[in-house]
Amino acid sequence: MNNAEHEIDNEHEHAARSAVIIEAIARRLPDTAGLTLLDYGCGTGPVGLGLASRFSRTILVDNDSEALAEATAAATTVPGAETRLLDLTQEVPHDLRVDVVVSAMSWHHVRDLGTLLDALAHVAPGGRLFVADLDADGGAYHSGQPDFHGHHGFVRADLIDLVARHGYTDISVTDLWQGHRWISDDPVPASVFLLQATVPSRT
Repeated sequence: MNNAEHEIDNEHEHAARSAVIIEAIARRLPDTAGLTLLDYGCGTGPVGLGLASRFSRTILVDNDSEALAEATAAATTVPGAETRLLDLTQEVPHDLRVDVVVSAMSWHHVRDLGTLLDALAHVAPGGRLFVADLDADGGAYHSGQPDFHGHHGFVRADLIDLVARHGYTDISVTDLWQGHRWISDDPVPASVFLLQATVPSRT
């Protein structure tokens, strides 16, 4: 395969992974009528927009303006969807209140997860949190990316402990998706889990 074919395959993997995440979260939220969804670290928006029809309002948030521009363009055709350029580890808007938070493949980019967890307790008190992200892989998924300074996936027990220490309850982590990502000429295995928890009732 050449580089163009690798990129196409990576895009297919991304789409397949997003579909699995959407289905898994939707299955765990049978009744979302009247609720507001926050997709934190939405990227180009596939997961949040894929869930939007189940919610009265969907807010897609990212601190990457280029990715958010794509999400904004896609959101114009989705009723009740809106976007915001925002980093909750830097700013917590007083007007932002939601019922459900999803975050797909973005937490490994967040250096200060403790601050993010505390911020989410302000914007979604008593709500539900769903995080789909990478299992620890020693840096394989981001090999060849010297500008990456996030987490090389997560040890599940350590992440559960962190979330619990910030007051979250009903925490569980389950297997979600197995796939790969082409890095140069090598397909690197990728394992993704789904963490779900109840956000503490904190204002």
